Amino acid sequence: MAQILAAMPHLRFSILFIGSNRQQALTLKYAIPPNVEEVRNVFVHDYPSASFADGQHVNLNAAAWHALAAFQEAILHGQAANIADIYRAVSEAKSDKELVTTLAYSREAWNQITSLYEKHAPAGFPFLDFFWAHRFIHIPALRLLRIALPPARVYHAASTGYAGWLGAKASQVCGSPLIITEHGIYTRERRLEIFNAEWIREREAEPFLDMQRRGSFTRQWWIKFFETIGRTAYGAAQRITSLFSANVTAQIKDGAPPERTEIIPNGIDPRPYLKIAPRVRAANDPLSIGFIGRVAAIKDVKTLLRALAILRGRRIDFHAAILGPLDEEEDYAEDCQRLANTLEIDKMTTFYGRVDVHEWLPRLDAVVLTSISEGQPFVILEAGAAGLPVVATDVGACREMLLGREGEDAALGAGGIVTAVASPSETAAALEALARHPELGRRLGANGRRRVLRFYDLTAVMQRYQGLYENYLYDMTHYNAEECEQWRA
Repeated sequence: MAQILAAMPHLRFSILFIGSNRQQALTLKYAIPPNVEEVRNVFVHDYPSASFADGQHVNLNAAAWHALAAFQEAILHGQAANIADIYRAVSEAKSDKELVTTLAYSREAWNQITSLYEKHAPAGFPFLDFFWAHRFIHIPALRLLRIALPPARVYHAASTGYAGWLGAKASQVCGSPLIITEHGIYTRERRLEIFNAEWIREREAEPFLDMQRRGSFTRQWWIKFFETIGRTAYGAAQRITSLFSANVTAQIKDGAPPERTEIIPNGIDPRPYLKIAPRVRAANDPLSIGFIGRVAAIKDVKTLLRALAILRGRRIDFHAAILGPLDEEEDYAEDCQRLANTLEIDKMTTFYGRVDVHEWLPRLDAVVLTSISEGQPFVILEAGAAGLPVVATDVGACREMLLGREGEDAALGAGGIVTAVASPSETAAALEALARHPELGRRLGANGRRRVLRFYDLTAVMQRYQGLYENYLYDMTHYNAEECEQWRA
């Protein structure tokens, strides 16, 4: 998003930050450019406490309670919700406190909760657990719909989740077009997080909500909540972008209309890298291998070290430079250094810590990634722009970044070698091929540079976003000026 703001100084932006609560530390990592008119903070769990004694609940009309009941049913089935009806329901309350009190203590709310429990809770599931899960899932999402959004001609959400939920409100109520851009797939990330969450208390042998899927009733309820707000956001968006084709597939699976999806990758400014002359290496020179990234478990540096041990066993002369911070997962980094010693490759492998990558690229013959998970790694773009071949595991966008997606992209030829995850033997075989055949590395590096220049140039990427904005900035078909102006408060 910072690149978009900087690339479009002729457009005016407002930024809405969504955090958990006011105690969450906010650190600006970028200078706010002059075309940003305001930065507004919203906190999901920052709503007033309420008690039965407050007596401030509002008598919502029958249509409002019907909309809230439909929302609760949608969540339990992971279906999209009618956000316009829900917005009208929560707007009947005069204040956040009145809304929270109504949802927490009114007779109508109690009747809805007990009805849901009787209809959906598995046999033996404690009502008290159901009650509190219901409250924590629903009230923050409903209260968020009362947030005053900056009036805008186009809304751009950086994910589904709560950002997409508010974006759906903007689209369905105000009538402004919504664009969603996902780098990681939010619903998928929440599934993984919730499966591993320790804050969800589970009783022994807690029953399943859906026997075809992993997770207890409580975990599945939370997952279905994020599926619901994700599907709601996808349904409200005019355009849904992602970084690579596998993510588009995941978006469609989670409810994104295929005809509204498109790929807009990350890009880099290739000019600094074009000044780098690839190292000329003879067949008998040691292979200079670079790992660029943080030394962390998700990067699976241990697979790389085991691959290097295989190279040593095959009498391949090399030097491996581990270029990245060692302090993000200190225990893992120490394990890796001990493993290098155990494998007897410590004299051929150096952990340099944080470095200036631009200074190192001219010293390398190849860049290697053995990650178990990636999105669209910038290191592949940087190496490609510098004319270096890349060996990378088949995760995220790595395959299409190295081999091309289709058509003209694929016709450019391979810019590297793709290996299986957690396979030291495949990584070693790829590096051995580069060591024994210097011309292979030069050919792959040249292909990678052409691919970056053709498909990943930052200027061209920003032009695509600008085209999206301009396509929707003047679409006033459903714009509701009166409703939008009410959000200024």
